[in-house]
Parts: sequence; structure tokens; C-alpha cells
Amino acid sequence: MRPGIGGGGGESRSSGAALYRGGREGALRSQGTAEGLLKGEVLYVLDSDGPVGRVVNGAPYGVKLAITVKGKSAHAGIDPESGVSAVVIASRAIANMKLGRIDELTTANIGTISGGQAQNIIPELVEVVGEVRSIEEDRLRRQAAHMKEAFKSAAAEAGGEVVFYSHQDYSGYYFPEDSPAIELVRRALDRLGIETVMETSCGASDANITTGLGIPSLVLSVGYLKPHTKEESLDRKELIKAGELVYEMVRIAG
Repeated sequence: MRPGIGGGGGESRSSGAALYRGGREGALRSQGTAEGLLKGEVLYVLDSDGPVGRVVNGAPYGVKLAITVKGKSAHAGIDPESGVSAVVIASRAIANMKLGRIDELTTANIGTISGGQAQNIIPELVEVVGEVRSIEEDRLRRQAAHMKEAFKSAAAEAGGEVVFYSHQDYSGYYFPEDSPAIELVRRALDRLGIETVMETSCGASDANITTGLGIPSLVLSVGYLKPHTKEESLDRKELIKAGELVYEMVRIAG
């Protein structure tokens, strides 16, 4: 393979592999820069936490969930008996579902809840947004079905309704440890005296988007810590190592 270096989504300089500096999750999809611009047999995305040497050879499929819970409005002080609270339905549904780390390959989350009009009105509508991630598509589907059933059961019990919408947010990927794409990284790390650490992750990145566009993509760590928190940081020494890794990969590929 003869890699080119794509800086933030530019065209690679060859047809073998490309190296991409990752940005905000989904940036390639929203900007429309991946399809037709990034070319290569493999795209290496420098966008993961942990020390240089960590290779994310498996990343999850992701499903976005959007649920509308419908109840019946009523005056909360004068006639609460005639109302059906959408907040209560949503709360019971969420309390009865498995969330967080479901198993070693799957996670699920309810991210936002909004609804209601005023403190003295039984809330008629609640909007809930969540997600499911899994390395395996079958587990992904089972967890999404479990969450749907929790909402349907809670609504039926209270006399309300639920509109449950889901769609695939991004594709997952998996590279066997003996694949040529990983062998190139391993050889470069060996030259630098850095141990190769293989991991699967439920974190998503631009690699998921480009994989879905038909470009096999592999994520490499660049040394940052505590992503998406106020303590997120990047060790300068690790950043330098990441640059050295890219250089060695280009040299090996010729």
C-alpha cells in the first residue's frame, strides 16, 4: 500500500491508504466531504483517546431513537383524574428498561427528555431521544426492541400512546488482528518501540461514517484523555508520537 495524507478530509495523494485527522463526530457526514474525496483501500483516522499504540479494531453500529409519548391534558388541580400524564408514562418506561452498559459489546442511553406546558397542566406530550450502540448488529436490534417494548407497555398501562422511531445513525466495523491494515500499524509501532494494543470500543468517530460510505476505516489513538469532559486534555509527548507513527507508516508503505 502507498498511503497519502489527507488533512481534515482532503483528497489523498494515492490509491492505497489515507490518513485522516479526526474531528467532531459525524463532521464528515454533515459537511459531505468524505464521499468522492477521500480515496484509498484503507482510511486511518487519528481520533481516539488513550496512549499512542492503541488500535481500535472494532467500533459499534449505532441507532438513534426518537420517542413521542402521548397522554391527555387536564387541569392538575381541578380535574387531575381525567388526565393521562405523558411524563409519568415516560418515567415508568425508562425506569423499567436496561440502560448503560448492557454487556461487553453493547450500551444504551436516554439522552434528552422534554415536554409539558405548565405546572398546573397534566402533560400531554413528552419527547424522548436516546441511542443504542453495539459491536454486533443482533445485540443492537435486541436492545432497541427492549426499549420500544418498555415504552409501549408503560403507555398501554396508563392509557396513553407512543410513537417510536429509530434509524441507523452510523455503521460499525471490525478488523481482524492479522489484517494487512493492522499489520502496517504494528510494523510502524515496532520501529518506534511502542507496544500495539488492540481494543474494541463503543465510541463512534468519523471512521464509522466513512465505513458506511464504503471506505474501510481504522481508528488510531492520539493520546488525549477524558474526552467530552471539562478535564479533556492532550499530552504533548503523545501528540509527537502520533506524528512519528504517521511518518513511519508512510515510510513502510513506500
